[in-house]
Amino acid sequence: MREQQLQNQLDSKIAVLEQEKSDYERHYEIIHDINLQTYIEKQKEILTKERDLKLEEIEQERQAKIADIAEMPTSSFAAMDSSCWCFVGTESGQDPLNFRVPAVFRREFKTYAASHDLKLNELLVKCFESYRKQQGD
Repeated sequence: MREQQLQNQLDSKIAVLEQEKSDYERHYEIIHDINLQTYIEKQKEILTKERDLKLEEIEQERQAKIADIAEMPTSSFAAMDSSCWCFVGTESGQDPLNFRVPAVFRREFKTYAASHDLKLNELLVKCFESYRKQQGD
């Protein structure tokens, strides 16, 4: 769903750029109210914007593929630190960590993670990193 929204946003931005490009062509070639230098500058600006949009699209596709491999939601993946140590280990990039906690803590932990669009392991990593910073490690 999120990927489709992002794709729709990119498509609408590209459509706006195409319209802008067409307008400048019309102003230069038909109406003659802008000179060649202005026309070329505007074309360069539009091409730069189109390139940036294509790069944005490629980056979103890359993040989605990485998220699929890591079995993470795309929205959470963008917020994660790419140098995170939690992806080192088995072929899937993660090792299981099993331990018991009180039921009340478990419920609060899961509720907090869900309300902040985080997986449980993501929240645990963030907690551990925060603790280490707090301890000065």
